[in-house]
Amino acid sequence: RDAFTACVLALFIIVEWGTIYGFFRSQPLLAPTSYWGDAQFNGAVVAAARRGDYLPFVSKRLPSLGAPYVAQWDDFPINEDVLFFLAGLLARAVGVFGAINIFYGLACVAAGLSMFFVARRFRAGRPGAFLAGVLYGLSPFIYFRAVHHFSLDFYFFLPWVVLVAARLASRRGIALRTPRWTH
Repeated sequence: RDAFTACVLALFIIVEWGTIYGFFRSQPLLAPTSYWGDAQFNGAVVAAARRGDYLPFVSKRLPSLGAPYVAQWDDFPINEDVLFFLAGLLARAVGVFGAINIFYGLACVAAGLSMFFVARRFRAGRPGAFLAGVLYGLSPFIYFRAVHHFSLDFYFFLPWVVLVAARLASRRGIALRTPRWTH
């Protein structure tokens, strides 16, 4: 029953997110939804990943920019290398801003599902966990960050951090040498 509820939650979040951004009316899914802030930078990084110039865990040298001595994007660390790389792979099929929009929608769904499953682990009822998932997956934070702070949209892991911290603070703790953890 939790799996069915999670599917309904994901569908609800996708429909609500698409409605808010107008994807069911006039706004095409593959077109940019914003140009302000770092939206252009995020688009450039995803475009570089689409071309194969932006690979995770290596120095970011972009010969395709035509800069003397090869342009470098190593002047500040980006922790989300894998995220941008995966968006770049998807951009090969749907375009740069289409990939960013799809990943943005997936961030909403991931946040909602994460909160739902953590709430269920805390023994919340299905309706309460569903509501928590909706509120967390469609929080104002994600709409404020949106495309211009693309990497900050992926905050789905925070409920799991709370779950682990609560478990560590409990009397039972986490026993790593039990049969459950050794298999």
